[in-house]
Amino acid sequence: MVLVGGYVDLEASVRRHGLVPAQVAGVPVTEIRGGLATVHIAADEDAAVRLAQKLHDDLPIPATTPTVPPTVRDSAGVRS
Repeated sequence: MVLVGGYVDLEASVRRHGLVPAQVAGVPVTEIRGGLATVHIAADEDAAVRLAQKLHDDLPIPATTPTVPPTVRDSAGVRS
């Protein structure tokens, strides 16, 4: 249930609509690669820390640092 900018009595709303009360699934850990975000659910805080560290350790290491091209000057000595 999402409610933006307001208040809801979640327990009363669940009872009123005959819904099954929510249960905690775990601790969300979000992995972002490129433009894709994937949410993993860890069992507890310790597992979440381990998962986050593993995801971090598995990140690719850039081969080299990009180099800045040399400055080019025209015949009058103006940088371009």
